[in-house]
Amino acid sequence: MSYLSFLTATVAIPVWLLILMLAAMVPFFLKLYRLWRRFRGAEQPGEMQEGQSVLMKLVSIRRSAPSAKKAAPARARTDEQKVNMGRVLKALVSQGETGLLLQSIADRSGIATTQAKQAVERLLDKHLIEEVPGMTGTKYFLTDLGKNYCARKGLVKSAGR
Repeated sequence: MSYLSFLTATVAIPVWLLILMLAAMVPFFLKLYRLWRRFRGAEQPGEMQEGQSVLMKLVSIRRSAPSAKKAAPARARTDEQKVNMGRVLKALVSQGETGLLLQSIADRSGIATTQAKQAVERLLDKHLIEEVPGMTGTKYFLTDLGKNYCARKGLVKSAGR
């Protein structure tokens, strides 16, 4: 007596339903088999070596020194970012303790919103400004460190002192 006869004798299951259930479980068994092969270590060495060679090429390209053509625009971009950061600080100093939204910062400093956002992110990383989420949007304020920095740089006579 087989187990299947016990199953069919107790519950009437149509054959088409059994076939459908088995067909639905095939993808699961394939994934399980692939996982078992990976843990067993049956990876083909040729594939691993090819992947390692591609990775080594990428690392060597990354480590190669940048050319003089690429270095000059990056420096110019950095100078532009510093100017934008200064403009953002001036806009925040002129506003005082009320803070500014990002669009207001961009309008007051006369730069594009994306450039203002980049400058604000850099100033946030340096802890010179802080962001406070509100109902109308995120406002940006000068921190005490930012006020002292602005006073040292001469952006305002008595910022925070």
